Amino acid sequence: GTANEFMLMSGPSGRRVDSDSSRMGGYGVVNLSALWNAAPGWQLTGRIDNLADKRHETVSGYNMPPRGAFVAVRYATR
Repeated sequence: GTANEFMLMSGPSGRRVDSDSSRMGGYGVVNLSALWNAAPGWQLTGRIDNLADKRHETVSGYNMPPRGAFVAVRYATR
């Protein structure tokens, strides 16, 4: 099979002001995903969100989820 890997960086990097005028610190989050075409019609995908388990808020007072891992197997007929 063939494999593709992607590393994504998301989130503001500097301080910012929320809609209620509260000041919020900057953050950065790294997410990693991979896809493997195991055989014709079969795909295995995996993803790790928030790889460094960074505690952060995108809206004041609402924490984002900690590190999460996801795996999926897909089969598609042609």
